[in-house]
Amino acid sequence: MTTTNDQSSVTTPNTQSSETTANEQSSETTAESSTSSESTTVVSLPIVSLPPTTGSISQTGNYNGQTVTDAVIESDTSIANVKLDGDITSQGLLSNATVLPGATLTGGTLTGYVDNQGTIADNQFIGATLSGGNLEGEITVTGDPDKGLGILKAVTVLPNAIVTGGALSGAILNHGTLSDITVNSDAIVTGGTVQGPIDNAGSLQNIILGEDTYINGGELTDIVAGNANDIALIQNATIHDADLSYVQISEGTQLGPNVVIGKGVVFDNNALIPSGTDLSLTLVSEFDEAGSVAINLGADVLAETRVYQETDNPTLLKQINSLPKIKDNDWQLVQNPENGQLELTIEGVHFVLIPVQVTQVSADQPAGFTVYDDNSVSFVTGYGREIFAQPVIQNKKALFEALAEISDEIIVQDDGTFKVKINDEWKTYRVSLSSEPVNSDQALGLFDNPDGSIRLVFEDNSGQKRQQLIYPLEEAGTEAEAQENFSGCEIDNYAQNTSTFAPRMKSGRVSPGQAKKIAHDEAELDVGANAVEGPTSLCIKSLYSLEMPELDPGMTNVTKGPRKGYRFFPKGMKFKNKVKVTVPYAKSLIPTGHTEDDIKTFYFDRELGRWQELERVEVDSKANNVISYTDHFTDMINSVVTVPESPQSVSFNPTQIKDIKAADPGAGINLIEVPQANNMGDMRLSYPLEIPPGRVGMQPQLGVSYSSAGGNGWMGLNWSLSIPSVDIHTGWGVPRYSASQETETYTLSGGMFAPLAHYG
Repeated sequence: MTTTNDQSSVTTPNTQSSETTANEQSSETTAESSTSSESTTVVSLPIVSLPPTTGSISQTGNYNGQTVTDAVIESDTSIANVKLDGDITSQGLLSNATVLPGATLTGGTLTGYVDNQGTIADNQFIGATLSGGNLEGEITVTGDPDKGLGILKAVTVLPNAIVTGGALSGAILNHGTLSDITVNSDAIVTGGTVQGPIDNAGSLQNIILGEDTYINGGELTDIVAGNANDIALIQNATIHDADLSYVQISEGTQLGPNVVIGKGVVFDNNALIPSGTDLSLTLVSEFDEAGSVAINLGADVLAETRVYQETDNPTLLKQINSLPKIKDNDWQLVQNPENGQLELTIEGVHFVLIPVQVTQVSADQPAGFTVYDDNSVSFVTGYGREIFAQPVIQNKKALFEALAEISDEIIVQDDGTFKVKINDEWKTYRVSLSSEPVNSDQALGLFDNPDGSIRLVFEDNSGQKRQQLIYPLEEAGTEAEAQENFSGCEIDNYAQNTSTFAPRMKSGRVSPGQAKKIAHDEAELDVGANAVEGPTSLCIKSLYSLEMPELDPGMTNVTKGPRKGYRFFPKGMKFKNKVKVTVPYAKSLIPTGHTEDDIKTFYFDRELGRWQELERVEVDSKANNVISYTDHFTDMINSVVTVPESPQSVSFNPTQIKDIKAADPGAGINLIEVPQANNMGDMRLSYPLEIPPGRVGMQPQLGVSYSSAGGNGWMGLNWSLSIPSVDIHTGWGVPRYSASQETETYTLSGGMFAPLAHYG
């Protein structure tokens, strides 16, 4: 029997009569008799009982707000306007249902408007809106959101739940997975995993991105973590206050404030990276050597470079080696695959750095590199990447062995410094940027220098003894004292720590009426009593070859190593009276044909962009110093200038026109003559081909020839091209072709080469 809340059609035998109850009114009955004794009568009956509200339900009906409790809704059963309580299992269709608090609806299909105050599991929703409650198991949503269908509003997705399809609205708390969804403009999705294509007009917060994720539009905040094996694509979105990892930032995406670029983040193009963005976390790698962590310069943040293919987008290392000064000097920096250190050797001086940070800088910042006063280095590439690197101890084992007698408490830090505990007091030291070769008779270990620095003498991997300087970080006293002592010295990259000063710089305070000498790294300033107009801090800084301006043609830098020059501060300062400057030189660097008397001190004129000679006082050949006068400060070196030989005078009269012959338009043109018969009766001719001379005057003799007795060749019938060839001379027999001696004599166009080898 099939029953509805309206009238029902029932088929009964004609012998039966209609029954009514006292509580129900009868409705009209219509009987149609059949000619057959077995005919039936169709009768319209009133509802005789309420639909079932528990147990197995197989009747289709409108429950008009009644509550069904602990029921099983059979397949092919449709129920509308019902409240559900307890545990409901459905294989049918529920329309406009309300799931009461504490109730669980499992299975079946929902349509219409669903008010969920409990839990819905393993269900298909094909209606307009499902609001509230928990979703569990596999939930599939169909319907066109543009038509107001398939909307999940303010729902909670439980762990292990997978919701596929539909549009999200309101506050969505996700502990499971949302797949192939639309996020409406009023939606805020928090937590869980999203995957597949996500059309986002709302906000996604603290999410994990699953496989094949593509997010288009909307806002992303908090943690946005992709899959290392399947990087998610984000397009046309706004990202702020977020930690990103394993995502690809594509066209139309804008990064706002407080965005952390984490592991595995790449960009489609350079324009998507805001100025000031720290890219270090996405580029840092662990190298083979234990504890070695550094920026991987074999990659970049552009998407194509992360798959390690040859593309138009170079890696960071290629960008560094393409910087003008590095490229023009044919320098080639390499990254050690064992420890990630950046290495460069120039004339035996070995520079070693550890790249620790990469930041995107503004587009107007010029490409180049800067060596700071504390031995750190900054590279700015043409793509706007600023790679910051710190100096490193080039042989840790040698340092630890040398310090073992003093202390067994040593801490090596990432900023190019190390700490040693000596007599219950921690002392901090900073290493230099480079090491240079020393004589093989030098002892290994640590040795004090007169200027307060320390030499670490060690053997490199090739057995060459080298030395690396170590500088103690001396205290400058209070901040006020530091400002007074080092003002004007332009200490780069040390602004965050005013209690210490740069190791490659020495400062001295000079006042009017006071004569003073300032010495640093074998250079010296001798300032007279009337040289300055007011109290001034004067500084000397030793320079690496990386920092030096280009030398003018003919100049040879003979400044004593390992430094290549000196920089005096304040830059551009003018003195009332000239001061003396002493710069050391190395005899071994003086070019052949020159003597110590040819050495002069030069300063770099930044306005003119070239080196200028200082007024020389004397050459101290015993101390190997050049003493000169200067009235201003800039970069200074000792140099020898090699000039061309003396020019010869020649007669030049531009108005002289005699003895000029008239032009011959036929000069240099070879004419083809008529073929001539030889004594054999052959008709022959030849035409030489004029080939311009090549290197060192090499000019092959080529010609086209014709012979009536010739055959059919590659130039046609009877024509040939004569080409010079190298042949083996066989006038003295066949060569022996010895494997140990040269036994063949070669000829070129009939002429024998020297030396002759046929008799060897």
